[in-house]
Amino acid sequence: MVIDDHDLFRDGLRLVLESSIAGISVMDSSNLIGALSSPFENIQLILLDYRLGQLNGLNGIDALKRKWPHANVIVLSAHDDPATVTSVMNHGADGFISKAENRSNIISTIKSKLATHTSKNNVGFNGAPKTPQLTQRQQEVLSLLQRGYSNKVIAQMLSVSVNTVRRHVQDILVAYNVTSRAEAVFHSQHRQNSEKLN
Repeated sequence: MVIDDHDLFRDGLRLVLESSIAGISVMDSSNLIGALSSPFENIQLILLDYRLGQLNGLNGIDALKRKWPHANVIVLSAHDDPATVTSVMNHGADGFISKAENRSNIISTIKSKLATHTSKNNVGFNGAPKTPQLTQRQQEVLSLLQRGYSNKVIAQMLSVSVNTVRRHVQDILVAYNVTSRAEAVFHSQHRQNSEKLN
């Protein structure tokens, strides 16, 4: 289900999904009330706009999960800054996709979520994300990402090429099953905080 108050974007995303993913059935709504009134029970994935008109779409996550407890709720936003991603994840979303991502990346992420529901399976017994197995160099890159450095600056600090840093960043995104640097930073910091509390 796609929930977005911009008709052009909503219709466009629905058409792209239907043409790119075989066998998919896409419902859509311009608002939360319309979505929650849907008679369909077997919803696997909900793509929720970060802002629905004057409303914050995040406030509807709990209601959506109560209606469809087995569905992944992925928030869409034109902004992928760390503050936005942190807000999204703290509201209980299962993932984040930037509207600035290219078509292939968005489709790839959605296919992954539909096929495996990894974000719901990738949890430990206490509900916290499992610790990804990163190499020493990946851990160094992640630490610098947490400090807000760009790929170019990280490359200079580690005396490697920018392409090497890009590859490490991509591997980190895969390890955390996320689509953006900001989301990876959020998950890593959340894990570190959880470990400190334990």
